[in-house]
Amino acid sequence: MRSNAGAPLGPFFTELDHRAEIKGSRDPLGIQPIWTRLGRQIVGNLTTVSDSLRDFTVLLLGLYLADQAKGQSGAGADLGTFLRWEQLCAYARARVNGDWHFRGVDQVRKRLGNGAALTLSREQGILSDQKTYGLWGLYTMPARASGLVREDANALLAIAVEFVERHYLRVFADHGIKADALRKLLAMDGRKLQLEGKDAALAKATAALLRKSLRQGEPGFYREHLLFGGPGDATNGRQQQLAHILSDTLDGSFVLSPASVMQFAERARKANDDALAQHLNNIRVADAVLGPMALLFSWLLGAHGATLQQAAIDLGKGWGKGLRMIDTDAFAALREFLPADTGLADAWVAIAHAARAGDYEALIRQLVAVNARVMEARGGAAWVVLQGERLEARFQDGPGRVPDPEALKSQMTFPYFIPSLRAIAAPLRKVA
Repeated sequence: MRSNAGAPLGPFFTELDHRAEIKGSRDPLGIQPIWTRLGRQIVGNLTTVSDSLRDFTVLLLGLYLADQAKGQSGAGADLGTFLRWEQLCAYARARVNGDWHFRGVDQVRKRLGNGAALTLSREQGILSDQKTYGLWGLYTMPARASGLVREDANALLAIAVEFVERHYLRVFADHGIKADALRKLLAMDGRKLQLEGKDAALAKATAALLRKSLRQGEPGFYREHLLFGGPGDATNGRQQQLAHILSDTLDGSFVLSPASVMQFAERARKANDDALAQHLNNIRVADAVLGPMALLFSWLLGAHGATLQQAAIDLGKGWGKGLRMIDTDAFAALREFLPADTGLADAWVAIAHAARAGDYEALIRQLVAVNARVMEARGGAAWVVLQGERLEARFQDGPGRVPDPEALKSQMTFPYFIPSLRAIAAPLRKVA
């Protein structure tokens, strides 16, 4: 995306649940905080990116070793130690296990493929910013919400320490590697790693730790803390019930859609969980408005120079007399999840009415106004404005198509953390 002046578009930050998405995500209509609040009613601990059980394994042992590296248990993790551990795990997962599903896979594939010397180094990470975009930045908060990491430091809670010592240090001991030796190795910045040479046992031990099949003791621990939300579950049991419902979707392909969410709600009602059913219905109602508007705004950025009337006519050709799947009354009832700014909340309700009624000039005006208000609150400039009756897009993607109304009826634009919960459920489904 570029500006009319030719300057690159910088990142915009939204104040919201820090566990929601990767930092710096663009959100010109302020939609992310809305769907995050709705999603947190049913999934209290996971984020859109914390969807790998084995990445949590890397995090737990990494924080344990990095905390011990400071010489005082509970002092907080040493960042360099943690980053080098994450690198070691990535190389072992790829080379030994043939597992390429981890953060930093492109850099690891490149280094392993060209035979480059492997180095465990804080400054030569496997990501452009490993601290931010690796497990330290993206998994610590979900682990904290799951009752595994302390609130005041990047250090494990006692229950996680006991689990690591009982189940994970044993894996390395079985390969002749003591915990002290592993800590000393990771303390050395710039150490060369020889996966088929002197570090073969280390690579095999790390790979054994991270194999996809779970070992004794893991299923119950991860089910309680990750799948069910941990001892501090903020959903009052709704997440656990949703996890049970999702267990029937783990075989074959799955698409998060209004129909599937409706089915989940019906299952919840049959299980006498009316609260979960209501929150799932709220999500379906909200996404029928938020999703089309997010997609439409991208189209609007490509309508630079068009008059308001012409843009409305073009939109009408695609959307006809309006989006009939929008339930305006049900959406208006979701005020507690809409912005606290009364003006913004009112604007979103007006957007829902305009979109359903096919009043596209009013809809475009409201979208432009919401963008201006959201960006002003962040100290930034609006992405698109009306100069008289003509659209001026200050950041353009190029011409696009009006979102397909039929596709909008069958898709969910935002995840509400449901895919992440399903991903965590998958490795736990066939184990006791």
